[in-house]
This record gives sequence, C-alpha cells and structure tokens, in this order.
Amino acid sequence: MYELDKYTVSLLHFDEDFTDETGNVWTAQNGASVSTDKFKFGKSALYLNGQNQYLTISNTADIDFENEDFTVDWWEYRTDLKVSSSILDKTIKPGLTYAFSFGYLSPGGEVVCYATSTGEVHDVLKDFSLGKAILNSWIHRAIVRKGDTFYGFENGKLISTVTNKLSIFTPTLETIVGRHNYDGQRYYSGYIDEFRISKGIARWTENFNPEPIKTNNLLRITMSDSSEREYKVSTAEKDNFIKWFNSSDVVVETSSYEFDKDINGSKEYVAYDKIISFETVTNNSQNLLRITMSDSSEREYKVTADMFDTFVKWFNRSNASVRNTSYLFNKDIDGGKEYLSFDKIISFEVIDLL
Repeated sequence: MYELDKYTVSLLHFDEDFTDETGNVWTAQNGASVSTDKFKFGKSALYLNGQNQYLTISNTADIDFENEDFTVDWWEYRTDLKVSSSILDKTIKPGLTYAFSFGYLSPGGEVVCYATSTGEVHDVLKDFSLGKAILNSWIHRAIVRKGDTFYGFENGKLISTVTNKLSIFTPTLETIVGRHNYDGQRYYSGYIDEFRISKGIARWTENFNPEPIKTNNLLRITMSDSSEREYKVSTAEKDNFIKWFNSSDVVVETSSYEFDKDINGSKEYVAYDKIISFETVTNNSQNLLRITMSDSSEREYKVTADMFDTFVKWFNRSNASVRNTSYLFNKDIDGGKEYLSFDKIISFEVIDLL
C-alpha cells in the first residue's frame, strides 16, 4: 500500500470504505461499493458494476493540474472492455465534455488520456497511451507530467511520452472516478485499488517497480554531531547498507549512502565518515558492557561472557587489519540490532551484574 506524503492530494486504499487519506470526501453513486472479491492490497478494492456506479468529489483545486507537475496512478482489474469507459474525469459541462479524461478505453483497445486547455479540443493530450487494456488481471497505470513532458506507464514500463507547454483547463464542476461524461455516460466495469493523485511531483519519468516497497525495518543512524537519522527500509536495503558500511576499514569506494526518504519521496545522502553507529530496530545475560564513543556518548549492552570475549577479540585486532569496520550488537530494548564503528570507540568496560 502507498503512503501519504506532502505531494498527495488524494489517496484511496478502498479498505472497507472510501476514506481518502488526505481528508477529501468522495461520494459513492448508485451503490458503488468496496469488495473483498478482488483486491491488490489490503482487504478490499473499489468495485464498479459498469452500468451506473461511480464516485464523485465536489470541485476542489486539489485536482486542478493546469501546468503543474503531477502524477495520477492506480491499479485496475477490468472485467469488461467497454469502449469509452474511463477511470478519472473532471467535468466542464454536465454530459458534454471534460477538462481531462485519464484511463479512457479507446476503440482500439488502448487505455489512453485526453486533456484540453480550452474546454473544446484535445490540444494538450489526445490518445496518449498507458498501454493495452487487459481483462481479469491487476495492472498498474500512471500518467505523469514533468515540466512540458508527459509520461505514460503500464506496470512501471514507460509506454509513451509527449511534449506540450499548454496548461490543462480548470473547470468548476465535480471530479468523477469510473464514469466518462462526453457524448453520454459510459461506465467502468471492474475493480480499482490504491488510487492516488499527486501534485507538485513527477513520481516517475523512467521505468520503475510499481509494487510498494515493504519497509519492514527501521534503520537508526547516529551521526558524529550526535544527531540521529531514521529510515524505513526493506530487508534488502538494510543488507545493502551494512555491506556498504563494512566494505573496508581504510577506503570506502562510495563516500556517501543514498536513502529514499519517507516524508516526501526525496533522497538523502549520509556521509560514511560522519556515522558513529547504527542499529536496525534479548538475552538474559550476566554482564553489562559499557562502551564510550568518540563523541563522549555511551552505549550499554547486556552480554554473556562468550559475547564479551568475542567483542574483545574483534576490538583487539590491529587498527590496520580490522576486517569489519563495525561490530554488531543485539539490543535489549526493542529486539533490534546496533553496529558500532571501530574507529569511534574510545574505551569499554564490563560490569558483573550478579
């Protein structure tokens, strides 16, 4: 499941109801509902019957794109290839036309996008492809604008690009999920999950993995200025960081490590030589190992005699031939792990707790 960040203006997981994580209110029309029959993530997905069901939201500037960077993406499971059915429309004139239509099914079987700058002609986007329509399968689709360039994606694969400087028309009527308004009403048939609208960010401009990364580890890093950094990381990224940090006791090939930040989708680079220790958020023991760090802070660990002996052997190797630059401790407080950098340790002592 995707997570809310400062660029998200609408995010519907469709788990049990139509709650929008941003606080916007969507209204189900004609019995549109969530269903546990099919879903990509969580417990359920939006189900629309293809006959008269759809969602609406009152006019909001949140869904006025104009010439801003934006991303609209969703997971779809089509149960019928109804020509002219659409995922997202913003209405200009009831039953007549629209400012934009994303996820529209063309007569040729393409899922396409349209947009207008005038309210009359498709002069921003016309037949802009997001890939072929597919029955009875979960497909991720995304329409992205960055500057003057639009990008269309199917399952994370870049399908099409086009350059256009025009601003998308700003109407004053409702926005619709699952119904296309032009020349009569055509309805989407199937399921929709993880529907998201983002403004001020082009989330992708090249191929990507549309599956949300499982961030099941908290990596906490203590810096040389005593500040801390925290990152939610996958197991693979945690392992990659440890390999990077332990790459050499003298020379690190890359002097900083790149993290995807949770708060806003940006990136942060952590310098190798600024890291004192790190942990990846127990042991009935008889000894307390207290370690003093180069910044005068202290670390304490409950350890067995064998664990203490192992640490001493690691620490007493010559500075020039330390194989691992950090030492791993299992932490008592939360079951996590902490790695201490060899050259940041000043001294240590062991206290018998019995």
